[in-house]
Amino acid sequence: MAPSVEFARQREIVDALSHARARSAVPTLIALLDDVRLCSIAARALGVLGDPAARGPLASHFATETHVVARSVEASAIVALGAGKELYAPLARFAGLPEPMPSALEVAKAAGLLDATHSGVTVRGEHDVQTTLRAPARGPLRLGVLLDGASDLILEVDGNPIHGDHRKDAMETWATVEVHGEAVSVHAIARDGGIRGVWLVPSSTEAR
Repeated sequence: MAPSVEFARQREIVDALSHARARSAVPTLIALLDDVRLCSIAARALGVLGDPAARGPLASHFATETHVVARSVEASAIVALGAGKELYAPLARFAGLPEPMPSALEVAKAAGLLDATHSGVTVRGEHDVQTTLRAPARGPLRLGVLLDGASDLILEVDGNPIHGDHRKDAMETWATVEVHGEAVSVHAIARDGGIRGVWLVPSSTEAR
């Protein structure tokens, strides 16, 4: 059997298990997290199945995930399984990369991490947000702003304008904060739409 055909069948089987709500398949799906080709599909299936037994293994796998594409899927599945603030360390590390994990802010919001304790704030679609957040580290930080729609964003940190790497079709904007004190003053203005959250995380790299 050609590898591509075998993979297609494996993918169909994993999808079928999630749709059938077959919790007996959880151990098999956990094992598939180590398969680069199937890890995203397996993680999504575990989230759909909703078995709490998968939460620990999935969280452990996510914390060391090197397959960039799989991270968002795994994180969303972990939140679906009831994870909350214990997700902070790996999620903040992946969010703090020069190329942040896609949907990192959305996952952080769902996990309850956009709060003062974790250097964040949740906002209800406001156009103009001013807040002061605790710096989570002494070194460079990454500032993320979660939007409720694609919008240009004006950002100031401690009264100084900074440039965010926002894409026109994205719901998240990220910027680097090189110099700061123990508290960081953030002013964000969305030209269109509203702001749903702000998060400060330590700047990080893939190397551990």
